[in-house]
Order: sequence, then C-alpha cells, then structure tokens
Amino acid sequence: MNSRVKVSVIIIAFVSHALCFSIYDQPEGWASQAGGTTGGSGGTEVTVNNMSQLQAEAKSSGKKVILIEKGIYTGKLTVSSDKTIIGKEPGVLIKGSVVISKVSNVILRNFAVQGNRCNSYEECKDGDDAVGILNNAHHVWLDHLDISDGQDGNCDITKGADFVTVTWCKFWYSYDKEHRFSNLISSADNVEGDKGKLNITYAYCWWADRVDQRQPRGRSGKVHVVNNLYTSKNASYACGPGVDIQMLIENNLFNNGGKAIEVFDGNPKPAFKSVGNMGTAKNINMNQGTVFTPPYTLSLKMEASEVESKVKPVAGNTLTLSTTSAYQSQNNSVLRRHPYISSFRSGWLLRNPTSLDLSFILITLDGRTVLPSTRLESGEIIQLPSFSSPLLVCFKGSYSSEIIYVPGKI
Repeated sequence: MNSRVKVSVIIIAFVSHALCFSIYDQPEGWASQAGGTTGGSGGTEVTVNNMSQLQAEAKSSGKKVILIEKGIYTGKLTVSSDKTIIGKEPGVLIKGSVVISKVSNVILRNFAVQGNRCNSYEECKDGDDAVGILNNAHHVWLDHLDISDGQDGNCDITKGADFVTVTWCKFWYSYDKEHRFSNLISSADNVEGDKGKLNITYAYCWWADRVDQRQPRGRSGKVHVVNNLYTSKNASYACGPGVDIQMLIENNLFNNGGKAIEVFDGNPKPAFKSVGNMGTAKNINMNQGTVFTPPYTLSLKMEASEVESKVKPVAGNTLTLSTTSAYQSQNNSVLRRHPYISSFRSGWLLRNPTSLDLSFILITLDGRTVLPSTRLESGEIIQLPSFSSPLLVCFKGSYSSEIIYVPGKI
C-alpha cells in the first residue's frame, strides 16, 4: 500500500478547553476533487494585526499563508488565488465583507465575518453578502467561520463558482431585519454559466439565531448537505432545492421552525434525496428524482442524533493555532508532512508520511488508555484497534501539539 497517498482528514485536538488545528489540514468534500484545494501551502507565511496589512497580503500574488491576530478588522477583504487565511484564535472578527471572485485555490479558516447593518428589505437585498463566492471562483474551503448579519446573504455562492466545501461554520443574525436569507446557491433559474458547476459540500455547520431561510437554497449543481444543525425558531424553511439542482440531504438535525425542506419546482425539476434526518421541523425526509453519489468519502459521519452535541460546541471561530509554526521546513523549501488517518474496511489506518519516526498513545475522550506508547516509523502504516466510540491519537516529541480525532467504528 502506498503510504504517500494523500487522504484529507479533519484534525481536532482538545487542549486547554480549546480546539487546536494545523495549517496543513486539507478539505474533504467537493473542494477535494479535481486536483484538490491547498491554498497557500508552500508559500510565505505572514502574520497581520491590522486591516491594511490583511488587505494587502490577501490581494498579493503568489502562494501565501496569512495568520490573523485576535482583533477587529473593518472593511472589505478581497482574496486572490493561492491563499490560506487563518485566524490564530477565537476573537478574530472582520466587520464588513469578504469577496472571493474570479480566483481559485482559497482556504479561509477560523475567523468571524459580520456584515454591515442594513434596515429595509430593499436596502438589505441590494447590499453585500458577508462572504461572497462568485464569478467562476473554484476550489474554495471555508472552515470554522462564524458568519452573521450579511446584508443580502451570509454566504452566497453564485455565477459559476465550483468545488466548494463549507465545514464547521456557524450562520446567524444578531437582529430582526426583514431580509435574513442566509445561503443562496445560484442567483436565478437556468443561468447558463451555472450548469455543470456549483458542486458544494456543507458539513458540520450550524444555522442558528434568527435565520429565516436559504440554509441553503439552490439551483443547478450537485449539493451535499450532511451532518448539519438547524435551530432557528424564526425559520420558514431550511433547505430549498430549486431548478436543475441535485441535493443530497443526509443525517442532519432539523430543530428549526417551519419546514426542513421547501421545494421550488421549475424546469428542469429539482432532484433531492433526504435520508437519515431527524428533528421537530416539518417535511424532514422527502425525495424526488435521482441525485448524485458523492465521489468522496467523509472521514467523520454522524447519525442525526449525534449532531447537536458534536457540532454546536465547536462550530464557528473556536480554534486555536499552535504557537509553533506549522511551516517548519526541510532545507527551507520542502514542507514537513503530518501523520493522518484513513478509513479501512470497518476501521482506521494511522499513516506516517513524514521523514521522522514517531511515537503515540491512543486514548478515549475521557482519558482512558486504549493503546500504550507505540512506535510509528517513517512511512509506516498501522491499523488502529476497532472501538465503538471516538478515540484520540496523541503524539510525543516533534508532533506533541497535534492530536488526531478518530471516529468510532465505521
């Protein structure tokens, strides 16, 4: 078996009651397809502490990893290709908007975006999205963003955008304006430039306070909505499949007001499959037509009954980046790769693609040892013990800041 096969995983570490993460992490879902999404990996690492710096670095050419210090950054942020932008800890807020347009290979993680306040319905719908992905932008990963108060939408994906993954994000509104339409996919029926595009994954997200609709509402594309949490009692509906879309809606918890699914029929008719969902909303499990089979596998897949306890505490700007730069390199040019897990039959493999021999222990979430200190040589693959509940792989030495979350038995 080739130990150098790239498998994307979500790494979660429980350290000092905060979640840690690595800037080596790569997305799953649609953003992992057609060459994948790496952002600024391999480029320069910079740290910014004011909006002027952030805007300049985000617009610059070439690969770059931009780390944002805790604070409030006011204005519009336009992001160019080959960028990774990461909030270093909770408390990073962009007050304004973020635009991803006509670019590719962008990763945004672990910060909040709050749209500017608007009043009337007309003023709001003509305003900016808090985050906009549009104009053929492709290969974009949004992870652990807290997005609120978008004037038009919180995060709209339109005009031929493609290969987008949205994970562990929180969407909400802080006040009762008329226009609280959170996530729109495609801005109109039968847009020629949308056909064959708009392939989007929403996983482990939370639609929270005051959201009315579009969670998401879509046309065209193949959209996967999986393991998300819906709690807005103000909602009229959550998911809205529309013209020419294929929407797979699985294992979500719909505790929102109104309906889980509102169908927007047209020509061609929407296709949607809703399976394994739970909750108090109406129209939870409905089906029409034939939908796609995802060309990827998610490393974490929950039952709907598990979603609230696992998503609610950690969705949004909740991560803390290790103070040790993940961009330590060999010969100042080659990035050091990190250990990861991949699924195998009914269990998990732990792989070490690094040039170092590592050691680790395997523990339960409450700290009980399942596997004592074990050596993992460079290039080696170990099958982890099968266990019904989640486990943590805790490393020693050079990788002691990383803990890999291992889902329970597949």
